[in-house]
Amino acid sequence: MYNLHDRPIADTKKTLGKGTCYFEFCIGKFTGKYWMDDSLYLYEDSIELIEALLIDLIPDFDFYSETVLDKSAWKNFISELKKILQKIKAAKNYTELDEAISLDKHVKESYAEKFEEMKNYIHDMLQEIVNWSQTNEGKSPYFSILGI
Repeated sequence: MYNLHDRPIADTKKTLGKGTCYFEFCIGKFTGKYWMDDSLYLYEDSIELIEALLIDLIPDFDFYSETVLDKSAWKNFISELKKILQKIKAAKNYTELDEAISLDKHVKESYAEKFEEMKNYIHDMLQEIVNWSQTNEGKSPYFSILGI
């Protein structure tokens, strides 16, 4: 278990720490270049909290490789995230949160006494993805998620 407040929910290239434990959300098809200035970076352990959700929403999602989504698939992904954000906001317990995002068993056990903190962290992380997407909408017909 890690402290959810040890680091920010999301980073830009300017605020990244050292290491390769980031998932990079980038504009366009992956071209072999990492660490783009306009990408959004999420920590590996943060992505682990929503891995099941990503797999549900993006069947080809690969934790260890590149996942490229066309505009239609990306819009569907963001649309679903917006619906899920409402469910997370309304969740009153882990059962309701789990129904919204399919929490991993170890997450529920590790944070059993910190429901509100976990709920808010996951909500804010997904909101960061939505906000970044809206900021970059129309820049490319593709988006990529680069695994670790």
